[in-house]
Amino acid sequence: MNVSIGYDQNDGTPMFYELYPGSIIDNTECRKMVERAEHYGCKGIGFVLDRGYFSLSNIRFFEEHNYAYILMTKGNARFIQEAVEECSAVLRNGYNCFLEEHELYGMTIEKKLFSSSKKELI
Repeated sequence: MNVSIGYDQNDGTPMFYELYPGSIIDNTECRKMVERAEHYGCKGIGFVLDRGYFSLSNIRFFEEHNYAYILMTKGNARFIQEAVEECSAVLRNGYNCFLEEHELYGMTIEKKLFSSSKKELI
């Protein structure tokens, strides 16, 4: 089973939810999920998506429609492995990477996800 749920960003009030079978491919549901949110009257919507939604077509869809999104990716993806290698030494010595407000170490790097990407993605 999968769930699509919408919250009001200002006060955390649930706005809608929808259950659907777990055997479907998330990539095929992405546009339908956006349509459902718009049907329920949601405006200025953003999405937090699990790695099942990670695809070039979904990224392009969100960019073309100017939707905000956070998209998890698969840890074994080549660009993820390269990014981890690139910044691992910095994070190991992470004195400059402490995010006090979150009480953790981290950093942002920008890379092209796909060779055909129009812009740098984080």
